[in-house]
Order: sequence, then structure tokens, then C-alpha cells
Amino acid sequence: MSSQAHETADHPQVAGATRAARLRRGLTRRWPVLAAGAVLLGLAGCYGASTFYDHRTGWVFDPSGTEYDCAVVASSHAPGSYWRGLAGGRIFLGPHETRNIAREACFPSRGECRYWLEQMRAAMTIVSSAECTRR
Repeated sequence: MSSQAHETADHPQVAGATRAARLRRGLTRRWPVLAAGAVLLGLAGCYGASTFYDHRTGWVFDPSGTEYDCAVVASSHAPGSYWRGLAGGRIFLGPHETRNIAREACFPSRGECRYWLEQMRAAMTIVSSAECTRR
């Protein structure tokens, strides 16, 4: 038995302190991952899951004529108070079959725009552009 293991075995409070220190180090290293997971769960709860893309059918949301159409949002919001999302790339449909897509949508909040952008990234096999900007 090594001398360190022997000392730890003889002093239970040292063993507990070491275990607590290891736990703190583990949580400190993992907190960014845990925080990111909490944010994604929060966004899914706020905005609904797979609102803009259905991976089973390949359907990708087209905002034309909806509440997310930039012409509609621009007419009802003051300049600088809404967010415009742009996404473009290619979607894989099947063996040797892809389709180019480009979408523009506007949102009242940055969170909604970022959620939409993540949905578009999930839809596209190759992403050529993806951004949210204040308008």
C-alpha cells in the first residue's frame, strides 16, 4: 500500500476532503456543457421542438406570407427592434439527390432568430451561410 493511500485510509476526513475536491473539479470542468444543455432545453421549451424543420419528410419552413416574413415584421416593428435570419446551403434528400435552399425570416427577439437558425443548420447537410442580425 502506498504511503499516500495509507495516510488517506487512516484519516477519513482527508479522504472526504479529497473526494469533495475531485467533485468540485469535475463540476468546474463540466459547467459549460451543462449550461449549454440547459439553454437548449429552455429554447426547445419556449419555441417548440422542430418548429421550422421536419427531418422525417425533408420539409423546411418557408416564411413567405407568415408572421416571420420580413416584409410583415418590418411593417409592424420599428427599425432596430427585430432580428433578421439568413440561412443557405444544401439539403440531402436521398442517394445522389440534394437541393439548394436559402431562407430569410425575421423575428421579434434574438432568441427566436437563433432557434430558427439552429433548425436551419439541422436541416442542411452543407451550410454556406447562417446569421442573425438586428434590423
